Amino acid sequence: MTGPLETVQEVLSTEGLIELQREADRVYVDPALMEYAVRLATATRSPGSHGMPELERYITYGASPALQST
Repeated sequence: MTGPLETVQEVLSTEGLIELQREADRVYVDPALMEYAVRLATATRSPGSHGMPELERYITYGASPALQST
């Protein structure tokens, strides 16, 4: 019997991940779309504050927008 860590396989190397991040940085995303995504994620954290109090009982944590480093 093998332990869980013995069956873990590398899916993507660190270098591969960095290259994918570079490629993603080259894709244009309209600022309005980014703002919408952040507002949507924020609304999942406090739906009552965004006119959807009936959803609060279904949401434990909500989404969290990742901060982009520049």
